[in-house]
Parts: sequence; C-alpha cells; structure tokens
Amino acid sequence: MRDTIQKRTYSEFEEASYTKQKRLMAVKAVAEMKRKLEDASQTAADSGTNLVKTIMVLRADAGRAEAARAGPDALRSVVSSARLRKSAVVKTAQRPDSTSRTC
Repeated sequence: MRDTIQKRTYSEFEEASYTKQKRLMAVKAVAEMKRKLEDASQTAADSGTNLVKTIMVLRADAGRAEAARAGPDALRSVVSSARLRKSAVVKTAQRPDSTSRTC
C-alpha cells in the first residue's frame, strides 16, 4: 500500500484517470440508453392511440363518401331490392313442399 502523503506516480495517475474516464463514459452511455428506451416506449404508446384514431376517422370518412356517392336514387334501389328479397322469401315459404306429398 502506498503512502497517501506522497504524490502519485505517473503510472498510478494515468491508471486512475483511465478508469475514471471509462466509468464516466459507461454512466453516460447508460443514461443515453435509458433516455432512448423511454422515448421509444412513449412513441410506441402514442402511435397506438394515434393509429386507432386514424382508423376511426378513415372509417367515418369512407361511410360519408359512400353515402354521398350513393345519393337518393341508390337508397331507393336498396330499399326496393330489400322488398323484393322479402317478397321472394314469403312466396317461397307459401309454396307447398314437393317432398311432403305422400303417394
């Protein structure tokens, strides 16, 4: 063990300085990695909510665009085709079943 009153030799000073620099560089690197991790996790959380909002807006916009394209004539045709399908179902239900006849 060396005497603490005497000055350090050049080799001891260089070694202590090198170790201290390495430790400081490691601390800075860890702090930078932690900051990047926090930024990445915050960005991921924000992008998830933004993605959901974007999907909702696009769906609503697509619905409005489809309704605008359809117009009143298309609405009438949709209603009339629904009536035709309903009447076809009723006629099919009223028709006697050919397999239920007995010989």
